[in-house]
Amino acid sequence: MPSMPYQVLQVEPLISEIRMSTLEIFKMLEPFDELLPAELKASVLENNIQEVKHRELDNTATCIKQLLDHAVTPGDRLNSMAKIVDRLNLKSNQLLLIEAVALEKLKEDAEQAETNNQVEQIDQIVAVVTQMHNELTTKKQSESCSPVPIPLDFCCPLSLELMTDPVIVALGQTYERAYIKAWIDTGLNVCPKTRKTFTHTSMIPDFTVKALIANWCESNKVKLLDHMRSPSFAYSQP
Repeated sequence: MPSMPYQVLQVEPLISEIRMSTLEIFKMLEPFDELLPAELKASVLENNIQEVKHRELDNTATCIKQLLDHAVTPGDRLNSMAKIVDRLNLKSNQLLLIEAVALEKLKEDAEQAETNNQVEQIDQIVAVVTQMHNELTTKKQSESCSPVPIPLDFCCPLSLELMTDPVIVALGQTYERAYIKAWIDTGLNVCPKTRKTFTHTSMIPDFTVKALIANWCESNKVKLLDHMRSPSFAYSQP
């Protein structure tokens, strides 16, 4: 699974060069306006030039680089992260965790190849993705309909929601069954929390956590839903 921010940093400079070349071609055609077909007339070319310039300003790679270089204020940092999340469609906790797993694999490969600059860049991206994840977790908690804060240990690390069918996986972590099953079915063989490879994919019901959740719900008059939204781990390329 590729890391999208990392891919953007590798690919977008090339795209910028193509945009600049396109602008130069458009400008070279301007003196020959009368000889050009309708689709290449000055007015059309001007629209195309403005569109290319606008796309150049709308540069995801620049946003990422500014975050990595700490070249923005704390307030602007949150805005830049929001732009990246939107442009790369990293809008769910699951997708951010997949991104973290992808970066971990990239880092391992870079360490084996002893490319220190690459390792340093990946570490910086990991820090940004971690902050995105923390912001999303905080936002999710603030949007909770629960009258009292839900203990984090009672929430699935994937869905960030109160668990109804908690299960223990190979590495001892507890997840909502539907979400960890969807994670594994996607082909991800590493634990979302520990980033370590599963030794097996068997799941054991976590009756202890389930009982604790039931008692907490009863004590705090929180209704435990009998159904959950179907998990989706769609991972689209930028």
